[in-house]
Amino acid sequence: MSERRKTLGLVLGAGGARGACHVGVIKIFEENGIPIDYIAGSSMGAVVGACYSAGMTVPEMEQALAKLKISDIMDVNLRPIKAGGFFGGKKSARLINKYLKVKTFEECKIPFRCVAVDLNKGEPYVFNHGKLIDGIRASLSIPGIFQPIKKDGMVLVDGGVLCRLPIDAMDEFAPDVIVLVDALGDHGDFVQNPTIFQVLFRTFDVLDWKNTKKMYNRGDVVIVPKMDGSQFAIKTVAEAISAGEKAAKSKINRIKKLLGISQENQEEKE
Repeated sequence: MSERRKTLGLVLGAGGARGACHVGVIKIFEENGIPIDYIAGSSMGAVVGACYSAGMTVPEMEQALAKLKISDIMDVNLRPIKAGGFFGGKKSARLINKYLKVKTFEECKIPFRCVAVDLNKGEPYVFNHGKLIDGIRASLSIPGIFQPIKKDGMVLVDGGVLCRLPIDAMDEFAPDVIVLVDALGDHGDFVQNPTIFQVLFRTFDVLDWKNTKKMYNRGDVVIVPKMDGSQFAIKTVAEAISAGEKAAKSKINRIKKLLGISQENQEEKE
């Protein structure tokens, strides 16, 4: 009787353009025969996770990101204050939906979950059924930037508000090994003479990092790609993919050991 193969859950964190690093991580997993049994994503991690779970290949994702322009995703609200965001989000949703090879959570080739935050209850909300694009759109709704999503009495915004790394969404799957991919990492050093906006953004970064750091202890492996570009600059995408590849390579042997994958086993399969 053969021994049961250990399962792997991949948690893809929020990170804006830096979240493209998730594509690089998945690419290295594929090249090294690392199976991905479950995926949970937040914000940009939800986009990459959903597209891959729905059947989009790594080369297809690389190609789509390479030709992405800011105008492809920004639809300006004429009355942003009343709407709750500068951009409507419908344009980005249509673009993402075009790349989804299946349209529902139930159809995904890899079981997938994504997370948004309900502003009414102040709690995370896990999307686990129905249309993929509905979950992605909610998980992507950066407060003030994209108009929030209203669903069943909830007002949903970006999952990264509370769950940069949505590890709780893995609970229903209970994988043997959990790999966390944090596209943002530590908040880093601060400037000596900050502007008012830098102070505001830094405050949120500090709060977010304190919460995220606790999540690191719940993963078996934590991958943190090293990047310098802004998470809000699309030009960061190519750098992010490369950084994801490099960071994943540094953890591959550790992941193989946890999964019980030996070089001999891989050679037999080949």
